[in-house]
Amino acid sequence: MRILVDNSSYDLLNFGDDAMLRVGVDRLLALWPEATIEVFTFAPDRLAVLCPKVRPLVPDGRLLWLQDRNLFGGLHQLFPQRIRPWLDQFESDMRVRFARKSRTRIARRLQRRGVSLASFDYFLDALAGADLLLLTGGGYLTDAFPQVADRVLETTRLATRLGVPVAMMGQGLGPLVSPILQKKFQQSMAGTILLALREDRQATPLLRSMNVPLDRVVTTGDDAIELAYRDDASAGPLGKGIGVNLRLSDYSTLDESTVSTVRAAIQRLHKAQRAELVPVPISRYEKESDARSIRAILKGIDDNSDGGASITSVEEICQQIARCRVILTGSYHAGVFALSQGIPAVCILKSSYYRGKFEGLAALFGRGCFVVSSDRPDFAGQLQQALDDAWASARELKPGLLEAARSQRDSGRAAYAALKDRLASRASAG
Repeated sequence: MRILVDNSSYDLLNFGDDAMLRVGVDRLLALWPEATIEVFTFAPDRLAVLCPKVRPLVPDGRLLWLQDRNLFGGLHQLFPQRIRPWLDQFESDMRVRFARKSRTRIARRLQRRGVSLASFDYFLDALAGADLLLLTGGGYLTDAFPQVADRVLETTRLATRLGVPVAMMGQGLGPLVSPILQKKFQQSMAGTILLALREDRQATPLLRSMNVPLDRVVTTGDDAIELAYRDDASAGPLGKGIGVNLRLSDYSTLDESTVSTVRAAIQRLHKAQRAELVPVPISRYEKESDARSIRAILKGIDDNSDGGASITSVEEICQQIARCRVILTGSYHAGVFALSQGIPAVCILKSSYYRGKFEGLAALFGRGCFVVSSDRPDFAGQLQQALDDAWASARELKPGLLEAARSQRDSGRAAYAALKDRLASRASAG
């Protein structure tokens, strides 16, 4: 059994992405203990720590496959800007449709340029020889990350053309408005034996709008719940801290103007309850470092905090959150990790991307997931009220949150078991 795994973060610098990948790999190995599993990554050393039983597959060969222009070459630049995306689509369609001929043609072009074919050949041979291409959980099939979505969907389309079954697990789908990405997703679904959604509030209407059959679709919740939820959590005491996170990035559209509002709300609850302030960073990417935004929030309150920069693992971040009675977050997975431990989460959003994530999370967890939009005129007041309510009702909310987490964890496990059955049925039918 040979399985190729695509995933959310090739650099492995996001605790949420790390958790989803690790859970996916662990579940695959539980089903197929002797399987050879290869994971796309640019960080083999980090992968060896996170998932020691898998092999890294550096995606350089795939980039060579995707970047080469077979048909128009340099003439591509002569076409008007407005039609270049459609030329790209036509070229990618031809590359997939005539995969074997395209491989020969691209190889010749690369050789003429003096480019080694080793990674190129390895990628194509690995994909063609795979028994399964599996996408672990994430929110990357979306207009918010068009380049990531495109390279993943190009891979799934090629796998489908080569007869390799595809599974998409723990997916946060959308927003997906781009006609080109929608078309590639629809084509990818032709070879997808199972699509497991982490939320259906946004994803299911989107699938219906694209006329995607729902007979291969299930909703499981987020796979990262597996690492945060504990069966004995209901017996534990409430935490005493306030978890702090904020995602300042182009895709969250939250910016420095949000920091002062969040700081004021946190400071008020901190003083009223004499509560510890607990950093809960998720992203470690320099350009969107959660630790940096947390330090900005805590400025003048706790100037000695490193914003959680010293935290190095998913286990540590879950332990950090376990100290909290409530958390305030602009990061989706800080919310997932908290809610899965029975801890209410106040989630701040502004972009449509995060609206889908947080409102989908609230639909699955119900009371205890407080969603506040920062573009509302009364944002400061709503944020303070949500924090106060979350703190006051934390004990009451805990059992329901834990039950929701347990149910979603079990659904995720069941989805992987169903994947094994569907793969076996496909093999026997073939």
